[in-house]
Amino acid sequence: MLENGYVPSVDIQVVEDFTVEIAEFHSKNNRHMRIDEISPKFKSMFRKKDARIYYVITFNELQGILSNHGCSLRNPHRNYIDVYNGENKVSQIGFPGWKNEVTRNAISTVRKTTGLTADNGYDAQVFFKDADPLNILIGEYEEPLRRLADR
Repeated sequence: MLENGYVPSVDIQVVEDFTVEIAEFHSKNNRHMRIDEISPKFKSMFRKKDARIYYVITFNELQGILSNHGCSLRNPHRNYIDVYNGENKVSQIGFPGWKNEVTRNAISTVRKTTGLTADNGYDAQVFFKDADPLNILIGEYEEPLRRLADR
């Protein structure tokens, strides 16, 4: 399971207990457990490993990222800060301080409310690493691709 990108979703002791239960089944029932008896329970004990990359950034770094996209963080007040897209306030997120890490949920809120999502051409590489959006790359290579298609 581990080689295929699965990790235990339960305590490893539960997996061990189930393995012992499978081994003892034959001596108690005079037959081996069938795969269809083992499979559902065994599968429920594992989950696919999350392959997504989680970027750890501070609020100060987030401010720099947002400014590259015409957005900003403003008006920190009582552990909250406003999120702006241009001059329009679009949301508010928790704000413990400029040097603190931004939570995953806060990053998600910021990206959705500012429109800086993968659906709009701002995947993680574009958002966090300032890579060229896909539509710009497509535009750059559109003409050479058309020429190749006509050959």
